[in-house]
Amino acid sequence: MITALALDQSPRHTGWAIGSPNDPRPKWGALKLKPWGDDEGERLLEFYNWLTATILDNHISHVFYESPFIPGHGNFHSIEPQFFLIGTINLVAAQFETPVAQVPMQSWRSRFLGTSKAPPGLKGDAGRKALKEMALKACAIRGWLVEDDNIAEALGILDYGLSTLDRKHAGKADILFRRQELKLWNGER
Repeated sequence: MITALALDQSPRHTGWAIGSPNDPRPKWGALKLKPWGDDEGERLLEFYNWLTATILDNHISHVFYESPFIPGHGNFHSIEPQFFLIGTINLVAAQFETPVAQVPMQSWRSRFLGTSKAPPGLKGDAGRKALKEMALKACAIRGWLVEDDNIAEALGILDYGLSTLDRKHAGKADILFRRQELKLWNGER
């Protein structure tokens, strides 16, 4: 049986979602970690322990995580914690011989939102904020009422991941969701 874990990993606030193909209601939540900077090892150990327990307790068969966003300024210290988390995800998955896949933002957004681009005229932080709001709305259309954009994005990653594992999930109700999304994006609702 396929049971996937999807992660929108972040050094302070990781959204997660767990589900199976054609499961109408996945499980979701967020892991909040203390700020980085004092003891990265402590944060990684906390993330490692949580991820290990999550995989074991939920009989996870596949793990998906979002490709990291690498800012153009190239400041390694701002992205270092992200790479630590990705290393931990791969380490834990390897320990349980669980397949793990990195999901590009454009891929899951295209499937889940119907677009990978921010609305016209919005760039930078404003564009990213609009895409996060779109993810929240896409969840609401599916009946998944979440208020945290990290969780909404994890649900989008889960939907994409499951679509790569199961042909029936890949086509599940997409027409209904697309019609509702078009109404939402065109201001008809």
